[in-house]
Amino acid sequence: ARMDSLLSSLVSAFAEEPEGCRTDRFREHVRDVILSEAPDIQAIYKYVSCDCHKYTRNLIFENEDFALVCLCWGPKQSSTIHDHPESDCWLTVVNGSLKETQFPLPSSSFTKPMVPCAQDCLKKGDIAYLRDELDVVHSIGNESEDVFAVSLHVYAPPLHHCNVYCPETGKCNSVCMSYREGASVGRSEEDVRRLLKA
Repeated sequence: ARMDSLLSSLVSAFAEEPEGCRTDRFREHVRDVILSEAPDIQAIYKYVSCDCHKYTRNLIFENEDFALVCLCWGPKQSSTIHDHPESDCWLTVVNGSLKETQFPLPSSSFTKPMVPCAQDCLKKGDIAYLRDELDVVHSIGNESEDVFAVSLHVYAPPLHHCNVYCPETGKCNSVCMSYREGASVGRSEEDVRRLLKA
């Protein structure tokens, strides 16, 4: 599948369902669109930014309804524990595998170490979903010793800030999201292919 096919289908889906009217049926429809239209790794090489020191977020597309972001996870790299305030989040794995760890949403008086309530290994083609109403927060990580993982994320509406949670206390801080934009530069397609072992 090509990137323009996925984008066209997502734009159409969100145009048909205004933000204030989103239902579980609509969320399942978006999930189905991503599953059926997600491009293979060869179609998104130009959006993949491999960094051996930190995972990267590359903004592919954004309008008022949603943002499509390509994340690249080096070996043993992971996110903080975080939420997606007021945004639905769908993610699918395009290369490698990722581990999602969910935690109960801490209350404001919470002061203990956060304990996972669910874990899932996401393989190529798998999809995960999260929104605040589910009362969980999560972290994502690449547990591989040598393979870069790549995932595509749809945030609706676009995610510009999130709350990051301290695993030892459950306390949170709001942070602004930063993205690289457009096609990646600095590595050839051959370099990216080698790092992804694709």
